[in-house]
Amino acid sequence: MRHLAQEREDLLFSFRIQPLGRLIQQHQIAAVQQRTRQS
Repeated sequence: MRHLAQEREDLLFSFRIQPLGRLIQQHQIAAVQQRTRQS
């Protein structure tokens, strides 16, 4: 039973983390663009 719950938790985690990863990527790209604009 615990294994199933853990698997479901992992799925939820990956679903939560994927959009987060995209947000982080966008943030990094924006930071790089700002840096190139300043110099």
